Amino acid sequence: MPTKRALRQDARRPLWNEQTIAPHGDGPSRTFVVIHPFHPLNGRRFDLLEIKRCWGEDRVFFRNDDGTVQRLLVNWTDLAPPDPFVAVSAGRSPFRTRDLLALSDLIAAWSGGQG
Repeated sequence: MPTKRALRQDARRPLWNEQTIAPHGDGPSRTFVVIHPFHPLNGRRFDLLEIKRCWGEDRVFFRNDDGTVQRLLVNWTDLAPPDPFVAVSAGRSPFRTRDLLALSDLIAAWSGGQG
């Protein structure tokens, strides 16, 4: 059985095994797309400089239009691993909207319409 200290160290282990996954000049460049729906760069593609763990979260580093280096959370890009629930459900749900609305009405009637 692992010790509490070993479990804490595992929990702090970064998502990325290496400090950077960017090419070292001789390989093809990697790009990413900003997918966060409310970010001003949503839909833009950038060349990946590196991925590093900063302030407890994985971040992508890239150059913006004026050449300065910027960073974003990996989860705001298409480089993030897929959400397990989304992957397993594949867009399906065991509930239909009308059934959930009927359930809501039933609960409201049962609770006397309060809340």
